[in-house]
Amino acid sequence: MSVVSYAFPNLDELSAMAGTASLENDDDVMSAAKTVLKRMNPTECHLIITMGARGVLLGSKFEMKPFQFKTFETSVISVMNCTGAGDTLAGAFIHALLNGCSEEEAIKVGMEKALLSLQCEDRAVSPNLL
Repeated sequence: MSVVSYAFPNLDELSAMAGTASLENDDDVMSAAKTVLKRMNPTECHLIITMGARGVLLGSKFEMKPFQFKTFETSVISVMNCTGAGDTLAGAFIHALLNGCSEEEAIKVGMEKALLSLQCEDRAVSPNLL
């Protein structure tokens, strides 16, 4: 895992990756994220943690710098289908990053696209992602 620079876990996946029993509050989430980030690329790495209605947490580690965390809140919407939302976020994030966006900008793009998939009742990924 020491060559991984980006990972996109949800809270259950983060808990399993960190070997923790549960993530009951924000401090638990950041502690688990630090555990995982320590095992990732030592130069620079990022966790984009999806937290459902609580939004997304970006956890970053840079060589010779302390851990950094930033929360991105989400809009309140009517969720029709959760399947595919995390994959949509990851794909849109990568697309935005490859097109010159910063991690923070790419997360906002990913969240915007994930909301489309959450509102798509009959498919895992919204056909309106263009």
